[in-house]
Amino acid sequence: MRTLTCDPVLHCDDIMVVFEGKDRLILHRGEGEQWRVRALWPEPADVRALHAHLGGGRPLLVVLDGEPPVVPLLPEECAGAAWGPDLAGVSTDDGELVEFSIPRLDWLPAALRSRGLDHLQECERLLAHYPHPLLPPLLVAPPRSDAPHVRFAYRTGSAAISASHMAKVASYLFGDPEGPAEVPCPPVHTPPLNRGATR
Repeated sequence: MRTLTCDPVLHCDDIMVVFEGKDRLILHRGEGEQWRVRALWPEPADVRALHAHLGGGRPLLVVLDGEPPVVPLLPEECAGAAWGPDLAGVSTDDGELVEFSIPRLDWLPAALRSRGLDHLQECERLLAHYPHPLLPPLLVAPPRSDAPHVRFAYRTGSAAISASHMAKVASYLFGDPEGPAEVPCPPVHTPPLNRGATR
């Protein structure tokens, strides 16, 4: 099992940053110092906190990535984990691994989930047409007037983004109290797509 580099949720003052996908696995040290999966975020207490956060109109940044949301685990790594009713594991043919498929953005209200899935699809379309070096580390969806306190960002590379850098991103997107609140993100310039070119 891969080692996660961050918790599922990062709190930057009043901003909540949620890392979607495999990062939603909540780990703990088991016997012999082995990492084991305890649960999948959000747990019931997390759901209550999330509803209070969104209900109060407080900022939420959701970080997506292009990794398939399928997690292979050894049976002993997930023994006793509290998965919830919507997540089931499928044993592989050799019986040595259990594969869990994590539902994308299933923890968000339907309208926000739809927005996030649309952004994910648009970013994957861009990645299919442009080389990775031409794209920034994060592709951020523009704010929406119906829910400006919720933003979506897509991580284009596999390298982890440090908590301190993500805190700066979140503060910038929602208006740093120390600076102007309406500064837009710099535009992303991509070359025109030459559909006649061969790859």
